[in-house]
Amino acid sequence: MPEAEDVNIVIEDKDIEMDTYAASSAGGQNANKNQTGVRIHHKPTGLIVNIGDSKSQMQNKEKAFSVLKARLYQIEMDKKIEKEKNIR
Repeated sequence: MPEAEDVNIVIEDKDIEMDTYAASSAGGQNANKNQTGVRIHHKPTGLIVNIGDSKSQMQNKEKAFSVLKARLYQIEMDKKIEKEKNIR
């Protein structure tokens, strides 16, 4: 999968649904009592990304968006490759 820094994908607010949840990750009581996990659902593609690795909800949110962008980029690249195959 491509690195998140290489991805130039724009995600509109209307296309996503974001939830938070109590993640069971390293972070002890903070992770268990706070809603640190982030779940992003990209409605147009149906992709769902769950990240709960960090004690910080903000870090998990940033990582979830990076993963989502990378997956969307990969989908676009796969479409482009398939289109080029069909042209030949």
